[in-house]
Amino acid sequence: MRGLRTGALLKRPARSDGRRKAGRPHERCGTPALQADAASKSPKRTKRLNPIQKTLLAMSLAAGLAACDQRRALPAELDGAWIVQEIAGAPLGDGVEIYLEIDADTGAVTGFAGCTRFTTSISSFSEALAVGPVATEPGACPSAEAETDQRRFLGVLPFVQRYARRGKSLELLPQGPGEALLRLRVDDFATLTEIASGVDRRRERTMP
Repeated sequence: MRGLRTGALLKRPARSDGRRKAGRPHERCGTPALQADAASKSPKRTKRLNPIQKTLLAMSLAAGLAACDQRRALPAELDGAWIVQEIAGAPLGDGVEIYLEIDADTGAVTGFAGCTRFTTSISSFSEALAVGPVATEPGACPSAEAETDQRRFLGVLPFVQRYARRGKSLELLPQGPGEALLRLRVDDFATLTEIASGVDRRRERTMP
């Protein structure tokens, strides 16, 4: 019996590519282009391609690379530190502060949601935005207003699909027509960075 079991194990087929874990978004985006590039460089495959097929292969490769570039970079207008002023048309509660910082190069978003810090990501394709899963740190809310606003903020954030920049103001919008999900303004004093580093100089600025 041991011999049969050993033989069965030796003959077990290798794991197929379909069972591999999916890579990161930019890896999945680049895979078709890389495969097309590898096919174009293979002597055996190239000999079997007629001129029309070679042209189509080159066009596919160029289109794949262009699509990857569009998905990786965010518009420069989104880059920087922002202070949330309104959520779905309503101002924040008394004493509630919500901040976020967007890195347009990587799509990373970090911030403070009113009670706890959070992280997420934003990707873009053409003019459309897509917000990734949101992770929050555990922690208690300083007030009922902060708890309500954090819940509202995290509730609308995943539905952001468009934006409108007007000077130092930024509106994050849903897919269709309607009011802004979030209204923000530029954080001129980099308040978010100071809070993240454990330094809060807001009281110093208000002193005469």
